[in-house]
Amino acid sequence: MKNITIIILMLFASLSFAQNQPIDFEPGGYGYDWTWTVFENLTNPPLEIIANPDQSGINTSATVAKFTALEGGNPWAGVESQQGVDLGTFQWNDDNRIVKIHVWKPVISDVGIKFATETGWAEPEILVSNTVTNQWEELTFDFSNAINPPDGNGTLGQIIIFPDFDNREQDNVVYFDNITFGSGDDDPPPADGPEVAAPTPPALDPDDVISIFSDAFTDVEGTDFNPDWGQSTQVSIIDIEGSSTLKYANFNYQGTQFAGSLDVSEMEYLHLHMWTADATSVNVFCISEGPVETGFALPITPNQWISYDIPLSAFDPVDMTDIIQLKFDGGDGTQTIYLDNIYFHAVEPEEGTDATLSDLQVGGTTVAGFAPTILNYSVVLPEGTTEVPTVTATTTDPDASAVITPADAIPGTTSILVTSANTEVELTYTVEFSIETEDTEPTVAAPTPPARNPEDVISIFSDAYENVPDTDFFPWWDQTTEPSIIEIEGSQTLKYANFNYQGIQLADAIDISEMEYLHLDMWTADATSVNVFCISTGPVETPFALPITPNEWVSYDIPLTEFDPVDLTDLIQFKFDGGDGTQTIYLDNLYFFRLPTSVSEIGYEGLTVYPNPVRSGELVQLSMQAEMVEVFDISGKLMQSFFNISSVPTDRLNRGVYLMRIQSENGHVRISRLVVK
Repeated sequence: MKNITIIILMLFASLSFAQNQPIDFEPGGYGYDWTWTVFENLTNPPLEIIANPDQSGINTSATVAKFTALEGGNPWAGVESQQGVDLGTFQWNDDNRIVKIHVWKPVISDVGIKFATETGWAEPEILVSNTVTNQWEELTFDFSNAINPPDGNGTLGQIIIFPDFDNREQDNVVYFDNITFGSGDDDPPPADGPEVAAPTPPALDPDDVISIFSDAFTDVEGTDFNPDWGQSTQVSIIDIEGSSTLKYANFNYQGTQFAGSLDVSEMEYLHLHMWTADATSVNVFCISEGPVETGFALPITPNQWISYDIPLSAFDPVDMTDIIQLKFDGGDGTQTIYLDNIYFHAVEPEEGTDATLSDLQVGGTTVAGFAPTILNYSVVLPEGTTEVPTVTATTTDPDASAVITPADAIPGTTSILVTSANTEVELTYTVEFSIETEDTEPTVAAPTPPARNPEDVISIFSDAYENVPDTDFFPWWDQTTEPSIIEIEGSQTLKYANFNYQGIQLADAIDISEMEYLHLDMWTADATSVNVFCISTGPVETPFALPITPNEWVSYDIPLTEFDPVDLTDLIQFKFDGGDGTQTIYLDNLYFFRLPTSVSEIGYEGLTVYPNPVRSGELVQLSMQAEMVEVFDISGKLMQSFFNISSVPTDRLNRGVYLMRIQSENGHVRISRLVVK
């Protein structure tokens, strides 16, 4: 009998020594009837268990927790479960150290989680910021380095949550749900991440390298790879095939802070490897005291490791005797990049083994910042240039030759074929760059819209139609954009200088549900990413990425279905974003319309694109002949153009999402998404 008693007690202890999870706040589940106590939140309004106010995206559950973070509450205002009763008691082990939670927040701020014992012992909270607002997002908290309570400090048995760890200027309502504990091993591999490690760097003499992050060399000590500069980027160091790799998730910008300034003036190049599936713009900066910083745009080839060797002269006037930081920027807060082998070195490519370009000249002038790894480069010539400039190139291999294919127009493209004559190595590749003029603003007005029946159009900004009254084109949303209305050839035009984002506030909500398309005309010389949003009360907003053709007016007719789930009966605002605060865009003829009931236009409205999704290499069929089809990647880069076709080949398209601009024979334009598998 004594042995049986011991077995029963051991079984009871084993079953009770674990978290009660998932905490899903559903009736009959965990969290719903727990005793939750709110603290440090001014009047401490209680935690509410309510119906899910947004059953979309990743969280379609019925009930969630609602926490109202009051303006007068402390930044660390939060809520805690009843010690040892609700959550149960547990210790950290390999099966429960990864904690995940769904959050819905109206602001970007940290969420904190920590765990305590009955004696009050606890390690500091882990803080993770949400990256999106007004939608559900899953946050991951890694307690891999957490320790179990030392002897005499009790047992972990209480979860403490800080839903809005920030100084507040208003009340913020935060919803959270679906708290789980796991090992992380069951998680799917990172979507669109590298499966192989970055290439191993060559062996270098220690005197010829100053390494920041690489398993191949000895790194400088004390580097902070995640200084808090207010970025949305989430930094982690992951293992890929045994190689430590920097991962920047939710990338907008990210700094690297050295423990002390570095003198790299004896070096000649900055080297790094980068891999990305979705980033379209990445710049790397060297920064010296001042700060003095200069960025270098990294040409991107998605879904493969790219090696960059950037001459340090590209970062002039940065003081190379006094480098204090590196910085990466160019993301929009949703993309991910992977970095490895970041180091300065003084070794040129070995003669006879590599035929990289060492110098590029256009019209006798050396292209500043040119690097051997550049695949695309824009050379800006004075406005009004009519003669094609002479293009020359030299190589680092004395046995190599550089063959120049001149551009036949301005703007145009020049190809440089570089071939090694060495019998051991034969290398051929192409460098392409655009030759453009200095047009920085449109010299002609946007195209005049067609005459339309008044009942077929709702105009926001256009000289061609009667606009809805009292629209505020300059609401203050903390943007850097400097909006103005200018005149171009007698036509009123919106100008957004220093563009990062800009809103348009309607005086009253308008019902556009009877319309079919949003039309706008846009001109830009330097913007590389522009999104337009329709916004209904909530707010509910959906972006559409505008394919960009620089230095000319481009007309867009966007099906309103692209803005689902925005309520088209209740449109209150527009928004444009995607700029970096230095670019300029011009807008005109912003209106909604529907097609009249003429035979030809009904036919175009009925155009279908199939199959969609399509497998790479298959044909995409159009239900009728198109005069022109242009295929853009999601960043707006033109990939292919076709004329007078009814099927579109995809053999040159990688897996991903594209935009097709389809122009019918009667001049109508339709933009359709295309998914290639």
